[in-house]
Amino acid sequence: MSEKKSTGQESPSAAPVSRGTFLKSGAATAAAALATTAGTGLAGATIKNEAHFNIAGRAQVPLTFAVWGGATDLAPLVPIMKKFNDRNPGINVKLITISAQGWASLFEVLLTRIAAGNAPDMTRIAIEGMALFGTKGLALPLNDFMKRDSAYVEELRGDTLPAMWKALAYKGKQLGLPFSYNNMMVWYRPDLIKRPADGWTGDDFLAMCAQLKKQGKYGTNLWSGGLFGLEAWSLSAGANLISADWTKSTALDKGNLVAWSFMNDLVNTYHYAPRPTANFPQASFFESGRLGTFLAGRWPLQQLLLDKLPGSKMDVQFFPVLNGGPRKVIFGIDGFPIIKSCKYPEAAWKLAKFMSSKEVMTDWMRNGTNIPCRRSLAYAHWMNPPAHYTDFYDSLLGPAAVPVTSPPQYNEVDTAVTKWYTKMLSSEVTPKAALTGLDKDLTSILSKPV
Repeated sequence: MSEKKSTGQESPSAAPVSRGTFLKSGAATAAAALATTAGTGLAGATIKNEAHFNIAGRAQVPLTFAVWGGATDLAPLVPIMKKFNDRNPGINVKLITISAQGWASLFEVLLTRIAAGNAPDMTRIAIEGMALFGTKGLALPLNDFMKRDSAYVEELRGDTLPAMWKALAYKGKQLGLPFSYNNMMVWYRPDLIKRPADGWTGDDFLAMCAQLKKQGKYGTNLWSGGLFGLEAWSLSAGANLISADWTKSTALDKGNLVAWSFMNDLVNTYHYAPRPTANFPQASFFESGRLGTFLAGRWPLQQLLLDKLPGSKMDVQFFPVLNGGPRKVIFGIDGFPIIKSCKYPEAAWKLAKFMSSKEVMTDWMRNGTNIPCRRSLAYAHWMNPPAHYTDFYDSLLGPAAVPVTSPPQYNEVDTAVTKWYTKMLSSEVTPKAALTGLDKDLTSILSKPV
């Protein structure tokens, strides 16, 4: 996770949510935060001290922080920014919102604002936009700040993983500090399904679905579209749609045919899964026991907790291995780049460090959204349920972790992948024909100058 606007995230009670849409989401305390800030004009709220001048009589340094979404998405940041400004009276952070339908749309809006000289000083960007921002030189490299604040950086490095830093860098330039991430796991009902073995296979997955179908239940619900969720199946088959350096199509690799045929069979051959749409009530089906599994990162937990599903009725396992593997796990990650046109980079750097603190990660993710990048928090008791919640973090250990494909042409790539996947599941084309068409599209897209 195409990315849907609704991944903060589209509520699982309404649809099979996407990671990208949920990355913009705050914690489940958003409504409470809104209530405590009623009347502040959240759509363009200025979070500041009582006076324009701080206690020393000096004018405050202004920063603009852009949030993807509306008032509900802005709300979790209100108390966070209040904490920051209370501790930094010389800085005045103005929160603004940007309306967009997904990461692709958000990047287009930001590019337009930057070109018009109306850019925010900071915003939240996922890996899907890092190469784009790096290629066009839109984000301020953090390397010099990091050298100067080496004690902070080393503490953060010691509590995170190298793969996270690499995913937020472009050609040696660090464009963001690790904040949160998500992967793809199989969520299942332990009261309906015996815990799958760690090395389970596609045949094991099909057998599980067959058993659930006999009980009148759906075995699983597939991703409705978008590169993130579809790459997860390709990786499970030991392949990927694009080369590791993100420059060439590898859609015709045999592992992709195994993966796409597997997804097609789940829907069109065995009818173990409904045809995926953004309107399928995934959460309600899962909570009522009519759906045995679904595929997502940690973000659905927020809705499941709000709906009071007992922890004993939810758990996670890695994807099954297809085509003999080796199994790999996809992940997407986000951070807070400083836009290069920022007039007060020192103040913005101070805010960037604050946003990657344990305190902010806890405030934002306690009630179930993304996975905090800090190991100390990812293993914390408040990450539970599900019972195997540590698997979220452990999925990034070692070479098995693969960042979602994010070339500068990400927007076009994501659209092409969704187009051919949709055609396949609508029975317009076979899996082989879908991948052949996708290969032609990807080859054309990736050959264009950036």
